[in-house]
Amino acid sequence: MDKEKCRFYIKEDSTADRLRESCSKSHYSNKKLGYRVIKDGYVLISRKWDESFQLEGGVVDSDMCYIPETGYTDTGGCSYEFDLSSVEYGEKCIFLGTFHLVYGHAITDALKKLWFLNTELGSKLINDSSVDLVYITSCNNDMPQWHLRILELAGVDVSRIKQIRNTSKYNEIIIPDNSLFKENGMLYTNEYREIIEKIKDNVRSTTYYKSAPSYDLYYTRTAFKDASKKEIGEKSIEKLFKKRGFQVFSPETLPLEEQISLLMKCNKFAATEGSCSHASVFCNSSAEVIILRKVNNVNGYSAMINDFVGHRTVFVDVNHSVKTNMIAPVVGPFYLYVTKDLSRFLGINHLYCPLIFRPSYLVYLYSGPIKKKYYQIRTFLRLRGRYLALKSYVNDILHK
Repeated sequence: MDKEKCRFYIKEDSTADRLRESCSKSHYSNKKLGYRVIKDGYVLISRKWDESFQLEGGVVDSDMCYIPETGYTDTGGCSYEFDLSSVEYGEKCIFLGTFHLVYGHAITDALKKLWFLNTELGSKLINDSSVDLVYITSCNNDMPQWHLRILELAGVDVSRIKQIRNTSKYNEIIIPDNSLFKENGMLYTNEYREIIEKIKDNVRSTTYYKSAPSYDLYYTRTAFKDASKKEIGEKSIEKLFKKRGFQVFSPETLPLEEQISLLMKCNKFAATEGSCSHASVFCNSSAEVIILRKVNNVNGYSAMINDFVGHRTVFVDVNHSVKTNMIAPVVGPFYLYVTKDLSRFLGINHLYCPLIFRPSYLVYLYSGPIKKKYYQIRTFLRLRGRYLALKSYVNDILHK
């Protein structure tokens, strides 16, 4: 990867060093993919996340040994004890994966086994009605239509696939290798690229693509109903980009084909790091991608996608997320605001109010369960009193 393809407006620490290292190396693997066959194995439904933030579900063999590459990521899944008397039975299946039902994983991990369906053996098995094409979903939730549409765009006949809703035993489980996997970082293969290109080719044939303009594009999470539970402050950042000429969209309100069309044609693309920014996998190599970091953490998908597409990527800190979970920083909660790093990147002068005087930061800092509710109220009033006193003092000086 060309080091000059990435620029950084971030806090300089060991995390920054690891991010730079990840962005400076290739994430391509020429690994020859195959498949493995598990005899008398079990497809375990996903029940919940465990205490270490691993997602239950995947495949275990006849000795109850878990197959790591059947998790939602190849290091993020786990098995559990289950009642053998309550399982269902089948003859033969192809296991297509554990699908974590969020957009970022739908366009990465959920696609990693689909290459097998395009092989000679895969095509033969698809035409055999006795073979199930199976998948499971995070926490056994219903598969949303938008996720099925991604699979359709990737060339999958969704009428042929089956969601396992109860733990099932199969005489034979075929498990394709992953075309996206972790090995000293996140790596991709040619097979993953072929799936992404197939999605883009199918989108090009739609009216959405033909009518899509070339924007400087910003994808926001502010209209996403679950974002407000763990994120505070993106609205101020969104407004700033809008003033800079970016067209702001809530991607979940657009048809999938329109979302991807806008990405394929955009000149610049900005989004907070996570599912929104991972959508840059559909951008052209000539685009500039601005990743707004919600937490001081290295997200392995970001550098991989930068290398995969070859676009110019800028990492910018826009957070003071001091309450994020230390085991899994991506779960938040996040505090976002217009930082000095963002102002430096945009080349603007911005008047800063200290975080401690920001009501939004106090809401972030003292939200959630605390031992004494009155402590939260007392602290807020005390700090607000200091802010008002400081404001009065400054006004007095200015008007003398």
